[in-house]
Amino acid sequence: MTDEALSKTSYPTTLPAPEATFPPFPYLPIELQVKIWLASLPSSRIVEVSFSPSRNIYISNSPPPLALSVCHTSRQVAKSHYENLRLGDSPLPIPFDFAIDKLYVSFLPPIISTHASIFLYDLAVSPCRHVLRSMFLDMRAFNKLCDNGLLIIVAGMNRLDELGIVTEYGRAFRGEARFVDCPLSRSDLIGLTERVAGELYEAKKRVVSTRRVKRCNEVGEEKGSDMVRIRSVFLTRGGQIV
Repeated sequence: MTDEALSKTSYPTTLPAPEATFPPFPYLPIELQVKIWLASLPSSRIVEVSFSPSRNIYISNSPPPLALSVCHTSRQVAKSHYENLRLGDSPLPIPFDFAIDKLYVSFLPPIISTHASIFLYDLAVSPCRHVLRSMFLDMRAFNKLCDNGLLIIVAGMNRLDELGIVTEYGRAFRGEARFVDCPLSRSDLIGLTERVAGELYEAKKRVVSTRRVKRCNEVGEEKGSDMVRIRSVFLTRGGQIV
């Protein structure tokens, strides 16, 4: 082909869209299928949970991982990866990866005023409290829960790494949920974070003095090694503060 002919030849400027399905997938070796499904599992998720007073159960407002509903192999992989978050007597499974997922407990103000003690009791007796690493609470519920003993319960959650206070403005944006730390200019939220950190430190000292002082002294455990990071955050969806 001559240079002139080449110059007149048109070439596609965009790549074709990827196939939505891969029919040969079921015929791949099962070991490879398992690896693919493991790689498809989401990284850290925000799992939003609220209390339904009409049904007297906790429900999740976050979609479960897709692998739980695709096929037998994907379900087996997902079930081996996720545990169920258990609060109260709820019969509904809430898949949760305790190593990386963040629990976000959201409430509407009229509900929390009458159900704060129910949530605190369910949290205090849940076996999940021993393995939960990250918990965030709606700002509108946080103060009420603290008034009813939240920080004493948190002080006994030995695996907890972070406790978050979430500000929402009630705007109905859609998209993936994320937390964004509040700016330093919000002195009200920064002050709240510092106050809660101090109160939790005192609560932890009381818990340690009753349950762990002897063990700390005998094995030389570092008393500050189990401190919880307190965060004040905004909830965003699709990059917009909601």
